[in-house]
Amino acid sequence: MIADLSIICTSFNKPNEQLCECMDSIKAQTIAPKEIILVDDCSNEPHAHALAISIILPKNVGVAKARDIGVKMSTGKLLLFLDADDKIAPDFIEQCGKVVNKFDVIYTNFLLFGHVERNKLMELPSKLKEKDLLKTCPLRVTSMIYRKMYDDLNGFKNLPVFEDWDFWLRAIRKKYTFKKANSLFWYRQNLKSRNHVSMEQKNKVRKQIL
Repeated sequence: MIADLSIICTSFNKPNEQLCECMDSIKAQTIAPKEIILVDDCSNEPHAHALAISIILPKNVGVAKARDIGVKMSTGKLLLFLDADDKIAPDFIEQCGKVVNKFDVIYTNFLLFGHVERNKLMELPSKLKEKDLLKTCPLRVTSMIYRKMYDDLNGFKNLPVFEDWDFWLRAIRKKYTFKKANSLFWYRQNLKSRNHVSMEQKNKVRKQIL
């Protein structure tokens, strides 16, 4: 069975072995996606993958724009964003698909792994409301959504940080509904992520989106 789903996978300077783990997790799905779009955001050593339609950008545009490019290249009714160093459980698409007809945003619990002392399960509430998103963003970008919602919100804003948090807040304020599915994804913790973003910048963006 194939879902009418496009997976948008973005990568910037991710090791090839991590990208392969990510792609292997997609290949192992009990229900396959319609397509996988891999957007490499001008990495120092860019990587393509045989499982995906691979796009290597000539200059670095940032994760928000890279995802938007992937969406524009895709054709699925549903979208799933996945960073190239993360992984999804084999039943991720199947379990999200069971509830996506009744809700707009389908998310799951996630497991922190990588540069952590031990793997840690992050359990999220069964439904999310605006109050759940006002102090922090419990939701990762790896959630199943409808393309029409993405288009309605004009995608992710090009922010130095918290672009996913901003996206979810705008969605919930426009009365889109959120529901947890019974699956899991692995959210990798790296030694370096967006450490170049200062606390002052983070606080400025936080105030802007709240």
